Amino acid sequence: MKKINLRLFRNLMFVFLIALGLIRISLTYNVFWQAYDEPAHIAAGME
Repeated sequence: MKKINLRLFRNLMFVFLIALGLIRISLTYNVFWQAYDEPAHIAAGME
């Protein structure tokens, strides 16, 4: 029973940390939204 609880805790922590990272990344959208098309400009050689 203890192994199951440890595995469940580990999996929940993994999901929590991934969700926390996604939330933190999405909160930067209002700061960096102007640069969404930069990869296309870099690929085209534009400045």
